[in-house]
Amino acid sequence: MFLYAGKVLSALATPLALAIVALAVAALSGSGRRVPRALAAVAGLLLFFCSSERCSSFLLRALEQPYTGTSIDSASRAQAIVVLGGYLRTETRIPRPIEVGSAADRLLCAAQLYRAGKAPLILLSGGNVPFLSSSAVPPEAVAARGILEQWGIPRSDILIEAGSRSTHENAEFSYRILAEKGITRILLVTSAYHMRRASGAFRRTGLTVIPFAADFLAESETSDLPLSLLPGAANLVGSGIAVKEWSGILAYRLRGWSR
Repeated sequence: MFLYAGKVLSALATPLALAIVALAVAALSGSGRRVPRALAAVAGLLLFFCSSERCSSFLLRALEQPYTGTSIDSASRAQAIVVLGGYLRTETRIPRPIEVGSAADRLLCAAQLYRAGKAPLILLSGGNVPFLSSSAVPPEAVAARGILEQWGIPRSDILIEAGSRSTHENAEFSYRILAEKGITRILLVTSAYHMRRASGAFRRTGLTVIPFAADFLAESETSDLPLSLLPGAANLVGSGIAVKEWSGILAYRLRGWSR
């Protein structure tokens, strides 16, 4: 129930959802013209600024900036590479049930770190969320293992954690597997915007965490001021991702799930 509620609340925290709520309240408001106009103005400004490249890049860069300086060659060595899920998608309408998603850089970076000798093991962490995935498809970690094997990484060097449905469970369930093998120092691979919350959750378990961020979303350079304020659907998506992540960071801190 908490997992489902968390998904709903995080979706409602996005600029798009907040603007829709404001417009709906304005449309249904019967308290004169001032309140509906004010709510409509708030919704319009929220959509305008959050759909701009300048706002989207600012929000995302605040999350990603601490993790921009590490390359494959400069990464520290560890006992294992832990990769968090969220880079595969299930597709039941076509013969290929598994497709690589936009965050697949996570898996690619893990393979590159392994080949560079940064750690002898890769732990894939990620299961299926029941209300988001079909029970007919394998857990994400299991499907990802097949991809790594196709890339030439031996199955014996791939560990599987296929039960987690959230970042909190990624950390808790992965820790149990790693503890059994005496592993205390890990390279953690996830999307750059997600690294702050993820590394905090893993540190809470007592692991020594070396962040290695992938899948950077913020624009490296923001265009000139007039152009950077033009609305764009992709920018609104980026702002929504950032706001959801900041909300997640706050929720994890309040619940004691992050350190």
